[in-house]
Amino acid sequence: MIRTAALAALVSLFLPHPTRAENIGIDFRTMPVGCSWTVRYSNGNLWIHTFKGRKGGAYVTEVREDTTTGPLVSRIRYNKRGWMTERVWADGKWERFSPYSCFGELGKCSSTYTNADGVRLEMVNTTTKAGNTYTVEGRVKDGDVYPTEYFTLGPFNVTTMNKSSNYWAETKNFYNCGLGSS
Repeated sequence: MIRTAALAALVSLFLPHPTRAENIGIDFRTMPVGCSWTVRYSNGNLWIHTFKGRKGGAYVTEVREDTTTGPLVSRIRYNKRGWMTERVWADGKWERFSPYSCFGELGKCSSTYTNADGVRLEMVNTTTKAGNTYTVEGRVKDGDVYPTEYFTLGPFNVTTMNKSSNYWAETKNFYNCGLGSS
């Protein structure tokens, strides 16, 4: 069974975060298909996220190791507002968020996390913003409190830095995104 602190750290690394008043997640509406970004993680992973387009009413990204053609890590589905709803790992295991993962949504929010191993958690998060930094205090409803997380945003509302007491992640570059040299 996944430990809740480890789960929070893993889940938060891949979630979109808001920058606009309407509180949208990743801005896929303006992101070109094929846009990719490199994320380096404190555990040594280097994963490339690539926007594959809209499929079945959802925005889809693929995550691969080291290059855009490296081994598949996972596929992620996002709703029309750019919030994560499902992740399917290369081994077929899945994670779902209902109605969507609201980690990073300004103010207080809650969602339900379920996965292929039968885990079901009611998540409650409170996000505040000071300058360019967002702070998230999260917990399992009536349960474990997660370490406080801090993040910043870049192009298309993609997280460029995410850190906590037990990990960090940073986006190193964007390419094929129409941003000029990156």
